[in-house]
Amino acid sequence: MAGTEYQHNNSGPGDQFVAAGPQNNNSGSGTQYSAHNINFNSAAQDSDASLFADLRITDPRDDKDRIEHTKGGLLRDSYSWILENPDFQEWRNGSEKRLLWVRGDPGKGKTMLLCGLINELADEGVEPVYFFCQATDSRLNTATAVLRGLIYLLLEKRPSLIQFVRDKYRHGGKRFFEDANSWTALGKILAKMLDHEGQPMGNIVLIIDALDECTAHLDDLVDFIVKLSSTHTRVIVSSRNWLNIQRGMETAEQQRQICLELNEDSVSAAVVTYTNYKVDRLAQQKGYDEALRDEVQNYLLSNSDGTFLWVSLVTQRLEDRRLPRRRTLTRLREFPQGLDALYGRMLDQVFESEDQTLESEDVDIRKKVLAVVLVAFQPLDLKELATLIEPPMEDELLVEIIGECGSLLVLRDNIVYFVHQSAKDFLWRYRLDEVIPLGIGHQHTLLFSNSLRAMSTTLRQNIHNLTFFGGQTEETEEADPDPLAPIKYSCVRWAQHLSEGFPITSLECDQVLAFLKEHYLHWLEAMSLIESMDEGIACIVRLKDVTQNSAELFRLAHLVHDAFRFVKQFCAGIEKSPLQVYSSVVFAPTRSIIKDLYQHEVPHWWSMQMAPPQNDDWSKCLQTIELNESYQIATAAFSSDGKALVLSLGMGIIQVRDADTGGCINVLEPGWGDFSILATSGGSILAVASEGDVFLFNILTGKEVEKMIETGETKVSSVAFAPNGAILATGSTEGGLLLWDMQTHECVRTLEANNQRGSIESIVFSSNGLYVAAAVNNNIAAWDLNTGWQLRTFVGHEGKIVLVAFAPDNYHVQSASSDGAVKVWDMTNSAFQLINIPIEKWTKVAFSTDLNKVASMSSSFDRIQIWDSTTGYLLGTLDNNGDVDFLAFSPDDAMLMSATYWGGTVKLWDVRDYMETSLMAPSQEDQCIFSMAFSSDGTQLTVVSGSAVQIWDANTGQCLRKLDGWETSRGVASVTFGNDGILLAIISEGKIGVAEIWNVCTKTCLQSLADERVSGSIEELVFAPDNATLAILTEDTVSLWDAAEGICRVVYNRPHPYFWSNDMKFSETGSHLYDYDSWKDGENAIRWVAHTDTAYMGIEIAPLEPLHISGYSIQDSQAWIRKNGEDIIWIPPEYRTSTYATRGPMMALGYVSGRVIFLRFT
Repeated sequence: MAGTEYQHNNSGPGDQFVAAGPQNNNSGSGTQYSAHNINFNSAAQDSDASLFADLRITDPRDDKDRIEHTKGGLLRDSYSWILENPDFQEWRNGSEKRLLWVRGDPGKGKTMLLCGLINELADEGVEPVYFFCQATDSRLNTATAVLRGLIYLLLEKRPSLIQFVRDKYRHGGKRFFEDANSWTALGKILAKMLDHEGQPMGNIVLIIDALDECTAHLDDLVDFIVKLSSTHTRVIVSSRNWLNIQRGMETAEQQRQICLELNEDSVSAAVVTYTNYKVDRLAQQKGYDEALRDEVQNYLLSNSDGTFLWVSLVTQRLEDRRLPRRRTLTRLREFPQGLDALYGRMLDQVFESEDQTLESEDVDIRKKVLAVVLVAFQPLDLKELATLIEPPMEDELLVEIIGECGSLLVLRDNIVYFVHQSAKDFLWRYRLDEVIPLGIGHQHTLLFSNSLRAMSTTLRQNIHNLTFFGGQTEETEEADPDPLAPIKYSCVRWAQHLSEGFPITSLECDQVLAFLKEHYLHWLEAMSLIESMDEGIACIVRLKDVTQNSAELFRLAHLVHDAFRFVKQFCAGIEKSPLQVYSSVVFAPTRSIIKDLYQHEVPHWWSMQMAPPQNDDWSKCLQTIELNESYQIATAAFSSDGKALVLSLGMGIIQVRDADTGGCINVLEPGWGDFSILATSGGSILAVASEGDVFLFNILTGKEVEKMIETGETKVSSVAFAPNGAILATGSTEGGLLLWDMQTHECVRTLEANNQRGSIESIVFSSNGLYVAAAVNNNIAAWDLNTGWQLRTFVGHEGKIVLVAFAPDNYHVQSASSDGAVKVWDMTNSAFQLINIPIEKWTKVAFSTDLNKVASMSSSFDRIQIWDSTTGYLLGTLDNNGDVDFLAFSPDDAMLMSATYWGGTVKLWDVRDYMETSLMAPSQEDQCIFSMAFSSDGTQLTVVSGSAVQIWDANTGQCLRKLDGWETSRGVASVTFGNDGILLAIISEGKIGVAEIWNVCTKTCLQSLADERVSGSIEELVFAPDNATLAILTEDTVSLWDAAEGICRVVYNRPHPYFWSNDMKFSETGSHLYDYDSWKDGENAIRWVAHTDTAYMGIEIAPLEPLHISGYSIQDSQAWIRKNGEDIIWIPPEYRTSTYATRGPMMALGYVSGRVIFLRFT
């Protein structure tokens, strides 16, 4: 192969490999090989068909057809009046008024009017992109749903615009369209699509019907529409005459309004036309003579009040095939004038029965159906509704009952809705006591009870019969028929109905206890399958809220607390893969109630043993929130009420997360910049600073509050709110401390530190609002807020002050400096007390709100430490299992948050008591495990730590022997057993020489290997099958050694690390050493090979065999155990490690604490 060049180019989807640059020259005898031009890049194409499928929640074109069909067809004469309206004509003729708002009361025909405009504009060559909001359909009543529908239809019309969605979808998949960030991200995408490359799409018109039926984030949607109207995009919207919508719309300078009440003559004429049309159809269908036709028409025109909906509802009742023609006028005159009166009469009819012998039973069933639909938090599927009625009903009977309530309810696509939102409003306002005579609280309790009954009879382990234990939720195909379909609503809403109902009695307590004992894990599996884990955690939080502080509910509260700890600890894995809920039981502590109840449902094919034994109780880590790997946490804080976490993630992104569930509440995007300085007020206002500007947001709504504050300083270094939220203080790197009025955003006072120059850090207000203090270099300045006078300057810290806080009594100030000193200062005389905390220097520090505790992370100790700030005593430690860049106590001091800059990990800790809380037993630094290896028969495990090499019995977890002569420096180590189970090769970074070969039986060192040609950090070593040769891989070289003589036979200059992996294997005869991470060229496999007899190393090209990845391993992210390359067991964050060994069905995990976990598979 000498002189050969290998180059490879691919096109199309899939992995691509292209060659570039000379790579390798080897020394020693034998044929030489140089490879040119080897590069890797991935060009896997996402399926646009999958993107469309995941984006689609509905096709607005189908909605339009359904609406027109439901309302009896679209009659042009009923809407054509608007085509002659001056406001509409001005809008259509290209006026600068690009937003057209059609508004009117219920039943005035707004939806059908917009359906007509869509048709008219399309006939003129315009391309309408539209969406119909519906309050009674949870798919169609959110601001995000509106954006998804508009983008979907726009992509159907302009497929090339998919480029704006593709990149985001590639990273987030279906979740990109559904998570808390989707509103913000989709809004930006739609805006970019509408102004592609600065070229506005003049032919596109956005049309949104029924803004008032958008029940989630309506204000955000209105703001978005107003902003669009200031661009070149033309928009038509409709809504009721709601004040909040009107206020939002009136902020748009470029808008026109068409109020249907102000166009009463035109609307009335349209209603007449519509009425004539409906009567003509009735006459044809029912065989009316002219006299009957005229009488029906006159009654409808006299009583409709110019309302399309009234005419539609009445004519639907007259269309009933069971109604004889002779009774037409009798039935017609039963319907009074006006919508509310009509609804009242319709309800009276629902409560009547034609068969008097069955009247009581008929009315009772109808009331049950109306009560469930009225109180349910969302429209119900027919199967869901059937399970919520006691006793459960067959679908056919339920369809019949809904038909009997047809004047108020309608069934569309197997979803039960009210005929109109105004019908539901009527029942709530005027006739609630008749529909639900025992009260709303009773109805909620009833729905809770029926939900538990339905779930208990349906839920079971592996309800979808999944064959792949590690299958991801998004990859799981929905079963057909889906056994979860009838109970989806119950799964998500049962706890909400419990909390909204009557106070819990012993009956409900026993029901919940029984459910959690029998079906808790089954329910969590179901919540993962229906992609509702955040709602699942919220259910358990609701249970905690309703059971706490109640002596009567002690048993339930105890179980709920354990269930809460279980789901918080393992929710990330369960959310990814439903069946991981059963594996998670293994990782729960020994005293966990859930572990005891569900031990029998742990997969039988694996087991776990710890040495030392597993902890008895839950660790103090309540939850680990793992963010997107691309995020870097710039700062982290609790909201002032402790209910939310505020995370600044760089790239101008700030996330607000629920402190109970960990779920994302809002995403704020103030713009590109470093937003590492932030503060929250008691009024849910967040201030974030970048350079010299301060942006203000409402963290509950995610909306920016008015304009930003321009401080005029070069860089803001600190911000803080006064206790009442009325004043915002900003400190700058130039030494300015400014006080801002939050009403006017004007600077009301400038405070100066006497004789002090330097950056203002760590501003803090006293709880009574009278004083403000801040760090200036190594000193602290305190001012009177009312006069602006500087009251005190506290001098005495040797290091830079990193944290300042007022004591609850407002007369003492506590401070911490970078050198580890904590001092308490007296405001009356400047005296201080030094708190003796034995740390030379810390990297991060936080004070509890009551100043009784100090949390610290130091460079000399790799755990979070909690100190008593009065005595300086150590109260407890928390093993964060990595660096900590931010620490913060919750306002009630019940939790501590730690966050890591790199990797975006946030942990919440329970700090209400102070026992040792590390998952792994406390240990000295020299117990850290660097490497492990099984013997060839899997009976022994070698464990290399900082202090010893130990041989363990792999079955019992007991230490068999220790190699006394071994010592290692802190750093990387690697170990491997010989194939006879006697020889052991060990390498350690920092030791003299390359490696040592030991006899584990005699505990003696046989060879100490050294060669100056071998260099670079250690990565791997492996024995040949006969133990005669040892291969050592370092960063720079691959070397082969005579194990008996301790002589290095050959050293290869290692190819680029990308081209020689850490997966070396000898051939069966030991004549070849292979790199088993090969890459592909069509039908051939290409891999590096070293010939141990000729000292040649080069590339081997061989026919490509089917890829069979065998055995157990840990995924690169350390989050999954794999079997044959497929994920099978999710590893909780506290149990993750990069140090592990495998042999056949055995796996061992090693930790920095010295603990070893043995896993056995069958």
